[in-house]
Amino acid sequence: MPKINSFFFYASTTVVGSLGRAMEERAGGACISGGGEVTPPPETTPKPFSDEPEVPAGARVSIENFKPHRPDGLDVERMDISELPPENVEAAEQLQAAGWDLNQQKQILNSGNGFRNADYQEGDSMYGFSSEGWPKGADSPYWMDEPTFQEMQTRFRDPVEGAWDSLGIKNHLALPCYNQANAVYRGQLTETQSVVISTINPAAENVIYQSADGTELLNFERSMTGGGSQFAPALNTMGNIAEHGGP
Repeated sequence: MPKINSFFFYASTTVVGSLGRAMEERAGGACISGGGEVTPPPETTPKPFSDEPEVPAGARVSIENFKPHRPDGLDVERMDISELPPENVEAAEQLQAAGWDLNQQKQILNSGNGFRNADYQEGDSMYGFSSEGWPKGADSPYWMDEPTFQEMQTRFRDPVEGAWDSLGIKNHLALPCYNQANAVYRGQLTETQSVVISTINPAAENVIYQSADGTELLNFERSMTGGGSQFAPALNTMGNIAEHGGP
């Protein structure tokens, strides 16, 4: 199985664990070109969360209060589906027909925008990121199709070592704290269907540093940009789910 880079340990809301971070240093100063001219170093994109405060020695870290942020500012969890924009109402009806209960419908509507559909055939592959040791199940409404997974590989997988950038994945998919994005699972659709797809909204969660005696040292918000895509096949229509170690 390809190695997956996990620079953070994402503690769940009920488990407080230690967090170690290894941040990649970028070369500073100037570069000397072949002609002897001094040129500035090439621009680099900062790693997600690289501006977060260092964890004090001996401190513990907990992460809580994960919350997506819709572009229109609506909090679907507190609203009746009928009060939402028409495209959301239509998506909710499709999700309900696909077997998802009201709670899951609201979670999907809160976490996504630009709802649309695409048709898939029985046997088509779907992929999902999870935490190592926590396989995705057929009761998960968060997957991606083959082309989307290939795009993720291009953006977040080292072509030489095969290592995944778990931080980049977490940021792009706006994953909650319990999903470390250090394992990939693949399943196959057990029936032909039209799948609800959406673009993932930004999200945020609170990160808390505590001393060994439980004293709160720092509490700050971690933001995730989102922007990836999420696919919601009908409930329990993902079969042959297994950890995926291939390209």
